[in-house]
Amino acid sequence: MARPFFLTPSSSDDHSSQEDSDSPRQRNNKRRLDPPPSAFTFPFQAHPGNPDPIPGTSRRRSLDSVQRSTFDSPRLPSPNPPFLSESPYKSFNGSFSLANLQRSPDPQLPRASSATTIFRSPFLSPASRPSSIWSPPPVAALSANPSVVALPLTQKKPLSSTRLKSKLTKDDKPWLAKKTRWESTSWWLTFAATLLGILAAAALCFEGWKSVNVLSDSQLCIVMQDDFTDSLDSNNWSLDVELGGYGNGEFEMTTNDPSNVYISNGQLYIMPTLTSDSISGGHDAVMNGATYNLQGCTAQGGATDQGAWVQLARRQNNGTDTSNSTTTASGNSTTTGSGNSTTTGSGNSTTTGSTNSTSTSNSTVSSDPCTAISNAQSGTVINPVMSGRLNTRGKQTIKYGRVEVRAKLPQGDWLWPAIWMLPQGNSSTTSTSQGTGVYGPWPVSGEIDIMEARGNLPSYPAQGSNYVRSSLNYGPFAGGTTPISSGTSTTANLLKSIYGWVSTKRGNFADGFHVYALEWTSEWMRFYTDDRLQAMINLKISSKSSDSYFFNAGGFPGVAMNASSGKEVVVEDPWSTAYGGSAAAPFDQEFYLVIDLAVGGTSGWFPDSVGGKSWYDGSATAMHDFAAAQDTWSATWPSSADERAFRIDYVKMWKLCGT
Repeated sequence: MARPFFLTPSSSDDHSSQEDSDSPRQRNNKRRLDPPPSAFTFPFQAHPGNPDPIPGTSRRRSLDSVQRSTFDSPRLPSPNPPFLSESPYKSFNGSFSLANLQRSPDPQLPRASSATTIFRSPFLSPASRPSSIWSPPPVAALSANPSVVALPLTQKKPLSSTRLKSKLTKDDKPWLAKKTRWESTSWWLTFAATLLGILAAAALCFEGWKSVNVLSDSQLCIVMQDDFTDSLDSNNWSLDVELGGYGNGEFEMTTNDPSNVYISNGQLYIMPTLTSDSISGGHDAVMNGATYNLQGCTAQGGATDQGAWVQLARRQNNGTDTSNSTTTASGNSTTTGSGNSTTTGSGNSTTTGSTNSTSTSNSTVSSDPCTAISNAQSGTVINPVMSGRLNTRGKQTIKYGRVEVRAKLPQGDWLWPAIWMLPQGNSSTTSTSQGTGVYGPWPVSGEIDIMEARGNLPSYPAQGSNYVRSSLNYGPFAGGTTPISSGTSTTANLLKSIYGWVSTKRGNFADGFHVYALEWTSEWMRFYTDDRLQAMINLKISSKSSDSYFFNAGGFPGVAMNASSGKEVVVEDPWSTAYGGSAAAPFDQEFYLVIDLAVGGTSGWFPDSVGGKSWYDGSATAMHDFAAAQDTWSATWPSSADERAFRIDYVKMWKLCGT
């Protein structure tokens, strides 16, 4: 686009030079005769019908403006931008030239005809004359050469700062000054301390990582891997069929019925069911007037095999035994059942018992560990729930190694799933009570609980289904002779439990499958869920003289009172010399695996008066009270087998190679 410009009254280039040659007096005389600004002959002032007269004529004509060669008026001031030293519109002699306005060497550009192009000066009325023959000078397009288009800019010196009163001196710039010896020394000391701290932190992290105990696959040899793809493998598993409560006063009976233990979709299901749905007479028979004989019962005589996490103090409270098993008979008659034979009892009534049968009886207690009798007067009931329990006793055992079980926990109030281990002992026959190891009966030989949980909802105050727990249980005295401490009314069962747990804030462990694992050597033990970062127990075993030795960690008193004799006895270390007595004793022997789903109990696993619990552990009618509230707790059990059952996806056992 062409720049705007103004021309003098004459379009000739030598008008400026002629005016410059006039004397000062002549120029002053001319100024007195200067016409008004409207009389200036601007190029765009010539157009048809312009009525303004030209000075000296009566009527201005359009041709007169172009015929005048000079005009007695000073020319307009030349455009002279302040940032340019010379105006680009001047010629070499200082006059204005149209040629100087050309930005391209090619002046032959099409121009509009003066006959068709009309220019109108500001503030002037239209002219009545024909249009002028004047046309604006041609202006070529700008060149693409930047050197021609760009205008030179002068470089200005930067202004001095008004914020500083004077120029900065060297004292104002200490970083430029040479450091003293002490300043250099302090800098290097700071740098060295920082570097030393970083190296020390790296060393601590490395030692911590190095100290983590891990069993590599090369150290392990597979003992058992059961994926439950077909039927239950009898080479790995045996079923416990009992109704004695396993020392915990549990309220279920464990059966070999396929409705309680079965395989479906490549998984092992342990399903709790209501006894009232399986026996004649329903819930009324469970509560009163019936006898139930358990088919395939594996209990030995009057002994009750051990259950997980037994709390002896509960069973010895006030000398009352609250287990479900009974060894003495009372009442007017005694009823027993065994096999397919029929035994008649004497007394005021006669009751016949048969395998897996239910009959009416006036007796209150059965001496047979495979028979349950319901009697409203005495408060005894038939176990209100049927469930299942499996073990690898005499078939698959390990002493040090790894155990992994991938399982989905059941949902429902008072359900108690457990994955745990008991000592094999020196005998693999079933004549020895479970839990009896090389150091003696439970808990002297120890118990390893890999996982225990509760089926109650996460809102349950005593850790519901959003918690899983591991523990190690042991003590210096056998369960039947556990003493109580002297000088206090508090029962001391001398049972030590080392335990830990993990929890989830979103959902619970019954929502899906999780891996519950144990890693075990003579120097350390770790229990974890899913991965080693979620360890429930992580302990090291060093020597017998250290606090890690299990007897020292137990904190047992030096003297206690025997519960049966009333005499004081010395509490001695039962593992110091027996069976070699290593620093890992009693957990330095062969253990087998147990998986079960218990219901309720009187061991303290479900605390009294918490979560709507309907029974008290110290009550002789605990199971009766639980059975009476069947409508309440059974309503929390899902109808879906996938949600109610304790489902096992796989079980893997490794031992340390060479052990």
